[in-house]
Amino acid sequence: MISVLATEVLAAASRPRSAGPVPGRGGELAREPRLAATVRVAYIMSRFPKITETFVLYEMLAVERSGVSVDIYPLLREPGRRMHPEAVPLVRRARFEPFLSWAILRAHAYFLARKPRAYFAALAALLGGTWGSLRFFTAALGIFPKCV
Repeated sequence: MISVLATEVLAAASRPRSAGPVPGRGGELAREPRLAATVRVAYIMSRFPKITETFVLYEMLAVERSGVSVDIYPLLREPGRRMHPEAVPLVRRARFEPFLSWAILRAHAYFLARKPRAYFAALAALLGGTWGSLRFFTAALGIFPKCV
């Protein structure tokens, strides 16, 4: 099974190339000379590589086979040594970041200074979506700095 986003990316990457404008998201027009070579997809996931989530692994591999660059940002490293052999090269280049770093603090400063509404809207949505569970609420607060 492949996600809606990946389906859209794969469809766009396989469309015949044109020199003219192509309707993009939000009504803007985008040029599409070599879409597959310029499109990048970022996968942000709670844990990676998770042995039980083969569909995500195979989706990422299918997107890459189409020529689209894939970046992987796991919030946590899945404990344990068991993983699919196909995941090994992806794990090597996955970006496992600490919970707090100077880069993360700079990202917060950047968005607070330049996009405060978006920053606080994301925080409000995160907290509002987890309000019913103390466990999820505190986990969301802990992971928010890394998500920014």
